[in-house]
Order: sequence, then structure tokens, then C-alpha cells
Amino acid sequence: MKNWKVFVFMALIAVIGFAVVGCKGKDEPVHVHQWGDWTVTKEPTTTEEGEETRTCPTCGEKETRPIDKLEEQIIDTTYELI
Repeated sequence: MKNWKVFVFMALIAVIGFAVVGCKGKDEPVHVHQWGDWTVTKEPTTTEEGEETRTCPTCGEKETRPIDKLEEQIIDTTYELI
């Protein structure tokens, strides 16, 4: 006789939990990100890639992409005597 009371109690807790938390995703509209501008979060160097980040202001999700390494530039410092 005691087992049915435990079952009813657990079922009641489950119903209250779903009412409070809800079933996420069923009634929510589809969210289309409105991405902001890309911002450099790590500058590239000749030895390491950099990184850019942009954020959706609606939900706060971030997206990142790499920035190519910088090419080494050789500067000719020889001079010609006149």
C-alpha cells in the first residue's frame, strides 16, 4: 500500500518540475542570429595565427575564425654609393 504513495508523490514532483522548467524548444520560435561586426581578439604574428570574434546580441553566442599568420618581410638595406 505504501508503494502507490511513493509513485503518486514522484509523479507529482515530475509534473511540477515540467510546469516550472518547461519543455524547452517546443514553443520557442526559431532564433536567427544577428551577428555583430568581427573584432580582432588576438593579433596575428609571423609565428602564430590571430583570431576574430563576433557575437549575436540577442542570445550572446560567439563565433570565431582564424586570421592568417603575417608574412615575413625582408627589407633590403643595401645602399649604393654615388
